[in-house]
Amino acid sequence: MRNLGAYQLAAGAVVLRTYDQAERIRVELGRSHPWQAAERIRVRLLAIWVVQTCFVAADRVLAVARQGSGPDEWLPAGVASWLEPLYRLGNAWVPRLEQLLAGDDDAVDAGLPVELARPAGPGLPGSPEATVDETRAVVALVEGLVAQVDLVWNEVECGHAVPRELRPWAGRMRQRYVGVRSVVDQQRDLWIGRPVGALRREVHDRLWGLGEELFRLGQGMIVPRLFDPGFTLREDRVRPGGAGETPERRMLAALRQWLGFDPWLLTAAERRADPTRDVLCQLDEFWRRDPDPQATRRVCGRLGEVLAAGQIVRRAGEMLRECPWSPVYVVTSTVHVGERLGKATIFAFNPKLVGGVFTHQFTRLGTDPAYADPPPRPDPWFFSDPEVRERRAADADARARLASLWAADDHPERTRELLEQVAQAESAGAIRRRPRKAWGSCPWPSTFVALRRLGIGGEAIRAGEVFALTAEVAGGEFIRRIIRIGRYQPR
Repeated sequence: MRNLGAYQLAAGAVVLRTYDQAERIRVELGRSHPWQAAERIRVRLLAIWVVQTCFVAADRVLAVARQGSGPDEWLPAGVASWLEPLYRLGNAWVPRLEQLLAGDDDAVDAGLPVELARPAGPGLPGSPEATVDETRAVVALVEGLVAQVDLVWNEVECGHAVPRELRPWAGRMRQRYVGVRSVVDQQRDLWIGRPVGALRREVHDRLWGLGEELFRLGQGMIVPRLFDPGFTLREDRVRPGGAGETPERRMLAALRQWLGFDPWLLTAAERRADPTRDVLCQLDEFWRRDPDPQATRRVCGRLGEVLAAGQIVRRAGEMLRECPWSPVYVVTSTVHVGERLGKATIFAFNPKLVGGVFTHQFTRLGTDPAYADPPPRPDPWFFSDPEVRERRAADADARARLASLWAADDHPERTRELLEQVAQAESAGAIRRRPRKAWGSCPWPSTFVALRRLGIGGEAIRAGEVFALTAEVAGGEFIRRIIRIGRYQPR
């Protein structure tokens, strides 16, 4: 059991001084972005942030732990083992910070990034003896780190306009931070659900790992070279790579290095030819918004496979007008590439943010008649009684009369709709087909007995009524109608 009040009193005074120092540096920077400041300024800000974060996070843990510590404010040794390294690390960086503020160089006698001090004792990650109080302390620690990282990120992205040449790094940093925050929220939700046993230990260990990640990420937001060794702070610090080296090529190379594959993967060749800086900024912004670039790459790989197999072909010179300027294809035979695309469909792979969700969608742009199958020839007997069809299938005169009738049909979809209503009524048991009682004139439809009152084509048919749905041409007009034959007389 230890009383940590002395640590807390010392920490409070140090944090107040660091806030004042940070404000003076902020005034010195004026309107310029923090990443454009000299290296010594960024290292000073990093030292201030490390000191503040150690003490603020420890204070969060202490406040939560005291809720269950009793009136004497003595804490369990396991919880104290989490607090003491934080206070010790913060105190160790106070003299380093004072040395940096007093001098003009950016040298520190410690490796960067600074690693979060690991606790000793039963609360150590992976330890099966970690108690509920210790896990509650880890939750408070992570919440304190999130608050501190939010402060620096708001300053980097919201407090100043990010210069265009720095947007690729800002985008990648934002993507990483959003990913870490989402996992933090997930693990915190698990903790709120009061996990027990192995699940609680897993949450405990996972939160500690996220705390370490947040501590490193916060430092990378202040000194970006700690986040990405390829980060360049000013154009005059970039060494030309040889003949033809341009800022655009350097920007593209940095994006390629981060993705691990060609960032032009989705883009039509016509757009790649001579990219401007604006085009590259849009491309970087696109990949920044993609939470899983490798998944997007796999879909594109599938497109490459069906293109090589001849199942799709490129429409020359056509592409979408928005980033990533995807080429337009036409399907030569039905394919499945994340979704089904029918033959003759004109499409483009168009991944984008929709309602805050990044989707792998395919934009359909119509059909290409050159690749479409010829329309199937309609069956002339589709309207006829099955027995008549079987008996007169080879009758050339009957087929000619049917062909002439259907050629005059000005709304074939309406004809099929009425026929479908008859079929549904028969299937539902509302009518019964009369065997060997087809109507005697073209198109020789079946006749039916209504077993209950119903309606077909807007006409009411009473129970017991015998009827047929037929079609004919009269006075040059195609007519569909219900013929009422009489009433059914059971024998």
